[in-house]
Amino acid sequence: MQILIERTGLLEAIANILSANLRQFDGIGITFDDWADLADLRSELARDVKGNCHRARDGQS
Repeated sequence: MQILIERTGLLEAIANILSANLRQFDGIGITFDDWADLADLRSELARDVKGNCHRARDGQS
C-alpha cells in the first residue's frame, strides 16, 4: 500500500502511513472474529485524530 501511495507523489499530502498490526493470518483463513477485530481497529484509528492509537504507535494488536 505504501508503495502505491509513494508512486502517486501524494505521500504526507493526504495522510501519514502508520503500520497497525492486527495479527497474521492466511488470506483465505480470515474468520468472523478477524473481521470484527479489524472493524474495531478501524474505528479506533478513525477516532484517533492526534496519533495516539497504541496499536498503530507500538505495532500491538
